Amino acid sequence: MDMNIMKKIATFEKKTELRLVARYAIAAGFTSGKPSFLDGVLVAPDVRSARSIFVEGVAELIADQASKVLMIEGVENHTEEWALGIALGTLGDRNDHESLKNRLGVFYSPAIAAVRKFRESYLVGPEVTLQGDEESTTGSDCVRLRVGERYPLPLPGPEGATAEFLRKGESRLIVALNDLKQREAVALRRGSIYAGLLARDGAILLLFAVCDATGLPVLSFQCPFDARLIGEDDLAIPCATSLRTRLYFAIHGVDRTTGIVKALRGVTFAPTTTSRFLEAARAQKDSSDSGEEVHRQWRNIDATDLLVDADMAICGR
Repeated sequence: MDMNIMKKIATFEKKTELRLVARYAIAAGFTSGKPSFLDGVLVAPDVRSARSIFVEGVAELIADQASKVLMIEGVENHTEEWALGIALGTLGDRNDHESLKNRLGVFYSPAIAAVRKFRESYLVGPEVTLQGDEESTTGSDCVRLRVGERYPLPLPGPEGATAEFLRKGESRLIVALNDLKQREAVALRRGSIYAGLLARDGAILLLFAVCDATGLPVLSFQCPFDARLIGEDDLAIPCATSLRTRLYFAIHGVDRTTGIVKALRGVTFAPTTTSRFLEAARAQKDSSDSGEEVHRQWRNIDATDLLVDADMAICGR
């Protein structure tokens, strides 16, 4: 760390604590480059402000390392203290929370708060407000969904995923599984989503693959889609105005057994997937082929081969 910064810090930290700070810096992995908050330390108007900026900055870096540990090891299985201990294992017994608290000192509380905020956001997910129709169960212009509450909309079809796309309001992928597992729900909320499609002779098959934070596959779905089944007044096929246009859709993860919402997320098709899908939907709308024979052929093809043929691409935020 820059000596001028160290001197500035030395005015408000004990020497013993300063040595620990250097070790935190090493553990947090920022010795090779100067974090932006250190500039704030140098230009702070007084010692108190400099100390506050430094403590919060280091705590955020430590929390970032702990959050990465949780992503890899499993957010739902470990506590904030455990993650901090693993991230800063060189500072002492990572399983001894009191020892960890004593060693982290002034950095402990803000670091714990930052990791807790990350963990709660990861497990609970955001609240999403979706445009609904007049027949929604709320009887208003919008349907409010929240993880942990009952799903207020009718669940379509049998267990699995249903792509309710290209409708006025909002496209949505409804994933309704019996006994939806926590690992599956977390992957739906925070993991990587891949999407692709097959289209031929009046048939469209949308394919989705969901991976966890480490890249391991967790779920995959095959969703037949037919734009002709959507009423004229409800069908909305947008135009791709540029090569970067992305189609947005919401993911609803619902435990079919309990009817409880387990995951909410908004994502977008990759631009190539967007243009292929919109083009296929327009062609399907004007096609006289039912597509039944093509779907029968696809059902006889290995799922892995279908994913390859579908030209899967990662979805965006």
